[in-house]
Amino acid sequence: MLELLLLPLLIFAAALLYSSVGHAGASGYLAAMALCGVAPPAMKPAALTLNVLTGANLCGADLRAANFCAASLRDTDLGSADLRGAKLRAANLTMARLRGADLRGADLSRANMHGAELGGATLSIAQRLRWILTILRSRSPFPKR
Repeated sequence: MLELLLLPLLIFAAALLYSSVGHAGASGYLAAMALCGVAPPAMKPAALTLNVLTGANLCGADLRAANFCAASLRDTDLGSADLRGAKLRAANLTMARLRGADLRGADLSRANMHGAELGGATLSIAQRLRWILTILRSRSPFPKR
């Protein structure tokens, strides 16, 4: 019973300490869960869920072939980042700043890019065509099937 009360406090403390130095805190979350007796198979997905990248500054980062499938990257600064071949399928990129990012070969299928800044971003021709079609479909006066 004490573990149920202690775990949220430890996670909050880890988040507070790690964020004060610009880190997400996954190792702190894992330590808190281990101390509270969380089963190891449940720890990794829970730590990843807690390690959301919302609002992060990844400007200029080398993120080639990174896996951000279904990740929350809302309002994240990815300006000039190298995202070649990155997996961004179904990622939330709402209001993300991608100015100057290299997105060649990145999988953006089903990604939510509402309000994302793409000025100067490098996209392949196929990606540009898909992006244009997505915008046209979203502005269509006809009801969706």
